[in-house]
Amino acid sequence: MKRFLFIICAMLLFATPAFAAEGDSVRVAVIDSGISTAAIAPQHIAAGYNYVSAQEGTGDRIGHGTAIASLIVGSDTAEIPGMCPEATLVPLVFYTKDAAGAEVSADAQQVAQAIYDAVDRYRCRIINLSFCTLIHHDTLQAAVNYAEEKGVLIVASAGNWQELLPGAICYPGAYDSVICVGAAQEDGTMANFSLRNETVDLLAQGIGLTAATRQGSQCTVDGTSYAAALVTGAAAQIWANNPRLTAKEVRTKLLAAARTVEGLPVLDLGAVSAGAPIFTDVGTDAFCYDAVCWAVAKGITNGTGATTFSPNQICTRAQILTFLWRAAGSPEPNAPPVNPYRDISENAYYYKAALWAVKSGVISVEGDRFAPNTPCTRAAAVEYIWHYAKSPRAASVSFRDVKSGTETAAAVSWAVGRGVTNGTSATTFSPDKICTRGQMMTFLYRYFVK
Repeated sequence: MKRFLFIICAMLLFATPAFAAEGDSVRVAVIDSGISTAAIAPQHIAAGYNYVSAQEGTGDRIGHGTAIASLIVGSDTAEIPGMCPEATLVPLVFYTKDAAGAEVSADAQQVAQAIYDAVDRYRCRIINLSFCTLIHHDTLQAAVNYAEEKGVLIVASAGNWQELLPGAICYPGAYDSVICVGAAQEDGTMANFSLRNETVDLLAQGIGLTAATRQGSQCTVDGTSYAAALVTGAAAQIWANNPRLTAKEVRTKLLAAARTVEGLPVLDLGAVSAGAPIFTDVGTDAFCYDAVCWAVAKGITNGTGATTFSPNQICTRAQILTFLWRAAGSPEPNAPPVNPYRDISENAYYYKAALWAVKSGVISVEGDRFAPNTPCTRAAAVEYIWHYAKSPRAASVSFRDVKSGTETAAAVSWAVGRGVTNGTSATTFSPDKICTRGQMMTFLYRYFVK
């Protein structure tokens, strides 16, 4: 069988569709080496498939898949609690050992088929991919993109080669539709072996974890594979607690359940377990809750205090353009940037955002003053996002307080049609009302995520 070039992202155990109805367990595909029923209780395991050798079944001959499974659902024999004991695991085997003890693996096409099957045949809501390869495969990318389109959350490991291949890009974690997980030490700092590059979305503990062996005893494991399993388990727990969430919303909550360590988001398992709001003034039932979680996780803004976000606080022109700039990825203005405003200094927090806004056409230069502290209206906030989107045309939407034929009317019509915002009533938009922090995070979240 043609081997699929892959490298398991953690040292193995002895080295370093139609979804289930509400009330049913969350089904998680573990595309790995199989799962041992000596370690994982059979009631946690659904029927799966062996893509290397169908007649051999889905038992684990290596141990990696069992360790992953134990971190997700736990192991009674190894006395490991697991992140989500309510989950049901579907073992899809893509590498194993043959009768002679040699490791054999499926090829890229078969791994892609396992992903399609996880979605369409096995009705999984989450797919755990604790492996990676340095080689991009179109078939693999198409499969993970398909899973995303079908509302399935995909979690993959970043890779363990930082010391050997600094900054290397690994797949499938590098694909945009995948949550790419790096490994953190117990204090939250990045593990030395964990690959670090722009594709890594989240860190989770990946050193000194207790997992189950194939025989059902305990072992200590290190690696991004196991960090990814913790994120998968956390996602399953979030979904178990909130069955009506979409995959995007679960992803948002995962990123929100993170603390920042040395500038990187690290999964806070306590926050996942508690399911508590991250700010005392933004409850889980607030209109802007998901938007605020997303914005904080993405570094678009922080709270106004350790426990407060101040969603009703008004936004200034400088703040709103900075939020939009950060949501767009904080692009650098052309160098050397030309500053047309005499009321902006280079050390202002909004300096790059303002110059980027001018260069990208989000705002136009009218005079030599930027007026950073001017309160920003709802109309202006929508117009900025509309200009960022290249001022697309949309069917006209009528509000009696928005004059037809104006730029504001065009921007508002597009924003309403795009789902960025609604009117403040059936007949009014309130264009001159000052935009609040909660409203602006919601506008951005609906444009960039929804």
